[in-house]
Amino acid sequence: MIMMKFFSNGLRLIIEKEADMKLLGTTLNKNQLFKTAKERKPDVIIFNTKVKNINVIQTTIALKRIVNHIKIIYMMQDCHQDLVLRGLEEGVNGFILNNINSRNFINSIRNVYHSHYILSGEIPKLILNHIQIIQLQDKQRMKFRLLQRGIVVTLRELDILYLLYKEYNNKEIAITLHLSEKTIRDYVSHAYKKIGINKRNKVIKFSKNVMNKSY
Repeated sequence: MIMMKFFSNGLRLIIEKEADMKLLGTTLNKNQLFKTAKERKPDVIIFNTKVKNINVIQTTIALKRIVNHIKIIYMMQDCHQDLVLRGLEEGVNGFILNNINSRNFINSIRNVYHSHYILSGEIPKLILNHIQIIQLQDKQRMKFRLLQRGIVVTLRELDILYLLYKEYNNKEIAITLHLSEKTIRDYVSHAYKKIGINKRNKVIKFSKNVMNKSY
């Protein structure tokens, strides 16, 4: 593993105590980072996102090209939404805050090595809020495009049609909306009648056409 040099000697000592971990080096120099990554092919790199004069995302992309199996952890001072979301797009495997305790720090490295994703502190909430905003925007788009077709739906019917568009089955819809499957079957039936289609596969196809085309 490689760490950016910003990290304290305390964290270095914590890692070096672990029998299944070996610290290959620390650096603040991007070229040295690339050189070490190419020569020694570390499994994990812990990246301090506050290092000056280094573009975190561009460096991440370059590292992934140098060692395609590499796992990258961002250690962040605070939850930076744009950086987290862009990091996820570029294949970053873990996001931890720099106030993480030593045991969770070690567990995060180990879990990332074993191909798990790690999100600590407020980061999961940040991502969930972002997903909810996207879903809300998608639902509003669906509602508008149904209106363009002369179809007016209730909020619950919109929920149902949106989840059908996402190809949820009745059980998954029931869990998502915190309702019984019997209630969901009734709502699904009403939604079918509202759009004038009575076959599930055709409803799904219809909803995808609605979402993917403008009228």
